[in-house]
Amino acid sequence: MIEWIKKTNDYVSLLLENELNIDFTYHNHLHTQRVVKSTKEIINNASFSQEEELILTLSALLHDIGYVKSK
Repeated sequence: MIEWIKKTNDYVSLLLENELNIDFTYHNHLHTQRVVKSTKEIINNASFSQEEELILTLSALLHDIGYVKSK
């Protein structure tokens, strides 16, 4: 589980830092990291299975990557 999260985090970090248009001042790497942090807080204060935790964390990491294809 941790390996999936690490690989996805590395991929998203590189993608958003290198391919995101600089005009996107909100939906960027910093925003994604804040969403991941908030998601972890929710996970830590609720009862989820490991599979659900993985899905939630990966979703938080990936939720804005479509912006790299926006104009």
